[in-house]
Amino acid sequence: MAKRTGDQCAVVSEGGQATDGTDFEKWLRALERYMVAMDIQGPTRRCAVLLHLVGPDIADVSDSLPEEEAEGPEEDEFTRLKRKLVRYLVPRNNVVAERGKFQGMTMEPEESLEDFLARLRTQILRCGYEPAQVNRELRDRCVLGSRGELQRKLVREAALKGDELNLEDVRRTARAHRDVMDLTTRLSGAPVPAATDGEAVQVDRLPLVTLSVNGRETEMLVDTGSPVSIVADGSIPGLKLRPSKMQLRSFTGQPVPVRGEATVQTEYGGQRKRLNVVVSGQLRHHPLLGRDWLREIRLDWRSLLQVSEASKVSGGRTLSSVTAAHAAVFAGGLGTMEQRAHLTLKPDAVQRRLPPRPVPCALLPQVENDGAAKALGRLYRWRSAGSVPAPAEATEKTAEQ
Repeated sequence: MAKRTGDQCAVVSEGGQATDGTDFEKWLRALERYMVAMDIQGPTRRCAVLLHLVGPDIADVSDSLPEEEAEGPEEDEFTRLKRKLVRYLVPRNNVVAERGKFQGMTMEPEESLEDFLARLRTQILRCGYEPAQVNRELRDRCVLGSRGELQRKLVREAALKGDELNLEDVRRTARAHRDVMDLTTRLSGAPVPAATDGEAVQVDRLPLVTLSVNGRETEMLVDTGSPVSIVADGSIPGLKLRPSKMQLRSFTGQPVPVRGEATVQTEYGGQRKRLNVVVSGQLRHHPLLGRDWLREIRLDWRSLLQVSEASKVSGGRTLSSVTAAHAAVFAGGLGTMEQRAHLTLKPDAVQRRLPPRPVPCALLPQVENDGAAKALGRLYRWRSAGSVPAPAEATEKTAEQ
């Protein structure tokens, strides 16, 4: 029996040494579970096991501490020993600091409300709230520490219900908000973001399958969260609708219009089935393959959920390939156009000579360094000096000759 107890004690000790700190209470709870499993009865035996497993140093300290007085007639020595060690080993919490930390906690960007609530529950244990205050403090922190659209919905519901809003109402609203966002994404067929790295891309594919529905190839989104398969009105022509008593509602309680139900002939991978489909009144949403069809049709889950390595984008072009394909466009120097333009003047058009515009002072250095501008400047100065006679004078001289 001693050897057996020693083996089990080693197992308990592996959970962590009983050292001075806040983990002693957790270690003590594990020890009590071990005593129940090993059927260790009697306060004397339980005290001996505790002092043996806690280690010789703490056992010596326990002997030097004053004995605890019994708080009731039924309190045994094991309970008094636990209380004595807890008071010595577990430090007192700074309630003010712990409550300040609790009041400053907020949701992380990608954190759900349930994960945030789990962190709040861990922190509130150190705050010393009364049991009646715990749920109220958790409720307020969930509302004030949430983010974005979820926070607006929670604040709106708190304004409507007032102090009657409880923690379960907050959790229910958060779950509904999450489900609505997921359903909206599935119905709209929004593309999933892709992670790119240089010329390679890793595309996160949606679980899409292509089936033959009434002889027409139809791409459907596999949705294990939908109990029925749904198609949009008009997406499959020639359906013979029959009245449907099914009522579909969103997670916010708003009704989803249902046009009716129909029976279609489906074919996938050699499997032929006649299945029912619900036709919704919403237009242009992605057809959903729900659990009712999944029970009848065996999909190729291996290829559907296969994760492939990053590959180059099909038909994708890089900057180097574009410049190489259009080398003439990106070549240096002035380009030329092969198209011909025709300019037609009016019969009564006359020539007009306009003086050159003055060059801004800020552009003078650039103009002086331009060879074409220098040539034009020399020509202008040459004409101004009288080297070329005016058109009127030339006409008179020609007439005299």
